Amino acid sequence: MFSLSLIYCTLILSAHAANPNPYLVEYPSFLNVLPEPFERPNIIANLFYQTTLPIDAPPEYVAAYTQLHNASFISFDPRFATDVIGSAGPVEKVADLPQESQEMPMYLKDEGVIFWSSDNNQFRTIDVKTDTSTHGGIWTLDYKTGNATMILNNQLGLSIGADDMPTTEEAFSSPIHQAGFWLPTGRCNPPASLYYLHLSTMSLIDVDPTLVGPNGVVISADGTELYATDQGDNFNPPNNIMAQVLTLGKAGRTVYVNSAGPRTIYAYTLSPTTGLPTARRTLAVADAGYFDGMKVTSSGLIFAAVYGGVDVYDRDGARLGKINIPSASPNGQLAQKHVVNLVFEENNLWCFAYGGIYRVRGLLVEGDPRLR
Repeated sequence: MFSLSLIYCTLILSAHAANPNPYLVEYPSFLNVLPEPFERPNIIANLFYQTTLPIDAPPEYVAAYTQLHNASFISFDPRFATDVIGSAGPVEKVADLPQESQEMPMYLKDEGVIFWSSDNNQFRTIDVKTDTSTHGGIWTLDYKTGNATMILNNQLGLSIGADDMPTTEEAFSSPIHQAGFWLPTGRCNPPASLYYLHLSTMSLIDVDPTLVGPNGVVISADGTELYATDQGDNFNPPNNIMAQVLTLGKAGRTVYVNSAGPRTIYAYTLSPTTGLPTARRTLAVADAGYFDGMKVTSSGLIFAAVYGGVDVYDRDGARLGKINIPSASPNGQLAQKHVVNLVFEENNLWCFAYGGIYRVRGLLVEGDPRLR
């Protein structure tokens, strides 16, 4: 009879044989049944490989969690290795950043830079070849001249604020531009919701007011679906006193992450005539923290920023794998740290987190070409 250790070693050897990338680890099937008692110390802040096990647990389990923690890529589906990662890697930290939110990155191919917005309304860029960074509430921006013009800051006198927007050539040439807004509390505002903005009339259409904390939003490569994240209400204590809550510090404010609340990606079917949503389904639910910004690939995969890295899903919601960035997760610390957003530079992926920029070179997939 084979021992558990021998079975584990055989699984690892088989994984290495099937996946020659030394930075990729397959999630071992034996972790589907854990020795009792086990517990995630905090089901929001701690990642799955930080699950606590009994002190007499077989060493194979601890070794597996250690290997997963140290991997750049974690595979849950064979397609992650064969169709997404290939020989890419490892995850590398490119730059340190202030502990701020890094939003809406865009790759400007002709200029060879990535443009994004950080806290305090600062526009920033990073050169994709030299990794040098400089400074560069719906605005139009001429990147080459630096001229920015505000086009909208209210809805009939009510303050508005945008957290994330998908940007496409079609959006700017058509009468409808898709935008997801995060509207802060404490002032007289329209409700937090997913909105469409008609550029021709500057009117907002509230398409889903049921979202509690709308955040990232992106359109599928074929234009038939829109994906939006709901991170829940992070600025008010949850009403469900049984919910597990993690309190984090962010710009002097208290941030609550409610395990009983939404931390979801929704997929909306878009009307081919109006571009407005006609149906909604749940695509994915985060296992730790909440989803933030998203990007899609030309092949239709969804890359979602989340605590501890970037999760990759197919259009049916199957989780293919995780680009693993353990340093970009709270892990019980007071400072809020997670991956905020991401952008493709051809087949290189740039991840923007609280405190730093990370990069993966040489993926087998490229970002949606409309976003360049």
